[in-house]
Amino acid sequence: MKPAYDDITSRIAEEPQWWDEHGVPRYGAFDPGNVDIYADEVALFLIECQNCAKQFEVALSSPYGSRSADIGVDWETVSYDEQPVSHRVRKGSLHYGDPPNMGCCASGVTMNSVPRRVLQFWRRATVDEMTRFRAENVKPPIWLRVSELEVDVRSPWDDEDVGDSVVECGRCGFVDCACLKVLRDPPIDLGADGEEKK
Repeated sequence: MKPAYDDITSRIAEEPQWWDEHGVPRYGAFDPGNVDIYADEVALFLIECQNCAKQFEVALSSPYGSRSADIGVDWETVSYDEQPVSHRVRKGSLHYGDPPNMGCCASGVTMNSVPRRVLQFWRRATVDEMTRFRAENVKPPIWLRVSELEVDVRSPWDDEDVGDSVVECGRCGFVDCACLKVLRDPPIDLGADGEEKK
């Protein structure tokens, strides 16, 4: 459950335009530089309360340097929070957790949120990219928009067809995760002769 920010929201008549990754209300236009000063990637995405379906625009970020470590890393062996946001979007495992605590409904603050769509995806420009801009006498941008990652997101735990067979991971909160690989793919049972039992 995220903290309530009534000390802020009670003093401002308008609703927040977006919420940061800690559930803090933000009232200005979204800017990836306002999410986390150390971020390397930032996604603004649409979620809804799992109970009442109120929608929120929320942000998530990856720490600086997470993309540079992407070469040769098996992200399935890395904890969810350490995975780059781009990897989470590509895997369909984008997760915000509880919705912002703003009283959308009686149960909302304790419910999970359901991701719906990545509205904006940004990545920090690399040193090489900034150098190329400067060589062309153009002020280099700090953030570059990545429109191919602005996609609809389906939540496995909100799928009506899945039913009671869904097991949600207690570690990362996802159904389709590496943590649950053992549950999805049980070990092969070998007989005394070393052959798989049927």
